[in-house]
Order: sequence, then C-alpha cells, then structure tokens
Amino acid sequence: MDMFTDRLAEKLAAQEIITANSAADAEQIARLKNQIVEYDECLSRLRGLIEDGAAKLENSRAGEEDIERLVQESISKIREMQQDAAQLEEFAARLEERIERINSIIDENVHRECVKVYRNVQAVVNEQSEKDNKVLEQLSVSVKKSDGKMKLILGISIAALVVSVAGVVLQTLQILHIF
Repeated sequence: MDMFTDRLAEKLAAQEIITANSAADAEQIARLKNQIVEYDECLSRLRGLIEDGAAKLENSRAGEEDIERLVQESISKIREMQQDAAQLEEFAARLEERIERINSIIDENVHRECVKVYRNVQAVVNEQSEKDNKVLEQLSVSVKKSDGKMKLILGISIAALVVSVAGVVLQTLQILHIF
C-alpha cells in the first residue's frame, strides 16, 4: 500500500510539474499575443508612415528614394510580423498536441495503478478467504471429533439418571416399608 501511495505521490508531483509547464507555456503564449498586439500597433504606425510618405510623394518628388526605402522597410517588417504570427499559431498547435499527449499518458498511468490496486485487494481477499476456509475446516473436524465424545457423555448421563431415579424409588419404597 505504501508503494501505491509513493507512486501516487510521484504521479501527483509529475502532475504539478506538468501543470507548471503548462502555466509557463500559457504565459509564453500570452507574451507572444502581447507581441502580436505590439506588432499590430507597429503596423498601424507603419501604415501611417506609408500614408505620410505617399502624401509627401504626391506633394514632392524630391524624396523618392527615402520613401521607397521606408516602403521597403515597412513591407519587410510586415512580412516579419506575419512570420511571427504564423510561428505563434504553430507553437500554440504544438503546445495543444503536447498537452493532449501528456493527458493521455496520465490517464493510462492512473488506470494502470487502479488496476494494480484492484488486483492487490482481490489477492488479499482471496488469501483471507482461503485462511478462513482452513479455519472452518479445522473447526468442522474438531466438532466431529467432539460429537462422539458428547454422545458417550450423554449415554453415561442417561445411565446415571436412570440409576439415580431407581435409587430414589428404592429409598422411597424402603421409607414406606414396602420393600
């Protein structure tokens, strides 16, 4: 039984580790989501810069190279943010898959331990039942042995009763001077 509680404690400790890992992964996901929000803000600022650059381009053709550079930078940053978003989605999918695998492993281990406990209890009950049957058989043999002795004692008691009743009758007859 101690082995079972030790294993159960190990499983609970493992469950706490898994829970801590899951919490850390959830925190990582939250941090990545915050980065996406920041990237979206950067995108909106970049879009604003692109719009400003476009307005300046319309107003003046003098800074075409700067505007083209800004546009290229904006496009590259947009692509980077899209890649980061894709990586975040991929990470979330892997994390979900990992959690499902861990849960299935935990379920299998708990089931296996429950089966072991059931079998141990069943073995103890069977063993105790066998011991009780042996004791009952011994008692049955003892009762059978004492049954013959009890019949002998009963016969002797009946004979003693008959002799004592005869003695009382004889004494009564002697007192009454009949005999």
